[in-house]
Amino acid sequence: MSTISARKVHDPVSHPVDNGSVIRAASGGFTVLLLGGAVQPAVHALSAPVGVVWLVIVAVAAFAFAGWRAGAAAPVSQPMHGAAAGLLAYGLVVPIVGMAGALTVVQLTTTSLLAVGVGAGAAWLQRTVATRGGNR
Repeated sequence: MSTISARKVHDPVSHPVDNGSVIRAASGGFTVLLLGGAVQPAVHALSAPVGVVWLVIVAVAAFAFAGWRAGAAAPVSQPMHGAAAGLLAYGLVVPIVGMAGALTVVQLTTTSLLAVGVGAGAAWLQRTVATRGGNR
């Protein structure tokens, strides 16, 4: 007898956010944040000016990566999915930054806003590119 696994299909009407897509995308963004933070001392040693802005560059790249992946997987509301993925990616790294003692209220607020904006923008851009046939 053949066993067919029924995959749960996301219903965009009753559940506007596909949690699985957001979590998978955020996990990728979290990985980018971790790896970028881990190599920051080496980058700073190689080039002090780049080292100073390295974490900002990594954060933007991580939030864009998470937003892009969420936008690609989301059936509807791509910017909302991208914003959620970017914010969740940052939320996953906040405890690590907090343990290092390098977290302030201003940093938490501005980086959260950056995560939402970049994630939403990347998801919107991904869907726009895909709609126009740019992903062939």
